[in-house]
Amino acid sequence: MYSYSIQTNSITKFYSQGFEEQLRVIRNPKRVICSNKRKVNEMSKKAMKRIRTSANNLLYLSKKRAIKIDGTVKCSSFRGAFITLKLPSKQMHSHSQITKQCLNQFLVQLRKSYGLKNYIWKAEIQSNGNIHYHILIDRYVNYMAIRKYWNSAIQKLGYVTEYRKLRKNLTLEEYRYYRNLEGFKDESKIYKAWVYGQKTDWKSPNSTDVKLVRNPEGMSAYISKYLAKPIGEEESTGMKADSQKELTGRLWFQSQSLSRLKKVVVSFNSKIDICFKMLLKSKKCHVFSTDWITCVFFRESDFGENFQEYLKKIFLTNAYRCSYPFPAEFHPVYYHQNRLLTN
Repeated sequence: MYSYSIQTNSITKFYSQGFEEQLRVIRNPKRVICSNKRKVNEMSKKAMKRIRTSANNLLYLSKKRAIKIDGTVKCSSFRGAFITLKLPSKQMHSHSQITKQCLNQFLVQLRKSYGLKNYIWKAEIQSNGNIHYHILIDRYVNYMAIRKYWNSAIQKLGYVTEYRKLRKNLTLEEYRYYRNLEGFKDESKIYKAWVYGQKTDWKSPNSTDVKLVRNPEGMSAYISKYLAKPIGEEESTGMKADSQKELTGRLWFQSQSLSRLKKVVVSFNSKIDICFKMLLKSKKCHVFSTDWITCVFFRESDFGENFQEYLKKIFLTNAYRCSYPFPAEFHPVYYHQNRLLTN
């Protein structure tokens, strides 16, 4: 008996035992000791795989839509946003304290103001030893609102005050000198940042970065790989290495809506078998095979509308049955009527 495990960019064919066959197999029970503590400060391969899968699912289940502000289209094909949150001054608190007090408050504010329900975040360490966060969401949030909420969260620990204290009396020449030391060479951007700092009395540091996701296939591959990369992928020294040793607790987290999405497994049937054989024959696919499985990696856009619609129905049905909170821009009729699979 064969079954097919389906993801947004791959289909894996594997042999699945029947119920009677499972009963005939004698397995020795293994003693498992549960522990929430990691021996090393690094994500497991299983965790990295979960991040990649969740990132792909989040973007796949987010409908492409136009974002209008004051009647003007700002983004014609929005799918999600990739956010980076940083500290504007030297870190003064433990990583876990910043995560619990600042990051959690930031996410609570997005849930309250923008109805955020689907997200993934991951913590990393900068070269200066400061912690920063990458977040993937499927809601449009103005970049100035993101900056406002994050600065408000970190100000509770005094980071905006420290930022202002170091910059409020700097002349343009002094500010340019320090930015050059940080690696910034663009004179026009440095001047613009200095003028903005003067205008806001240095109370609104540029502590965030927001990239809109328009192309789901290209960006999902980049984002999922970026989120899932090992914390210590590059050899670290100095402040970064010391700071990484202190990075305890959660390294990443995903919303409950993503964590409860079940793995999509389809039993053998003629339709999925035809699709799988079509992918095997295509030169556009990459095939990985062992004695037990055959996995085909593909780009959905390389194939016809019938194949894309078939996969879409499978994923939407699975998500709907797992009570996934689709973005409000989706029309509910699309999910509640005949467009969903019935088996």
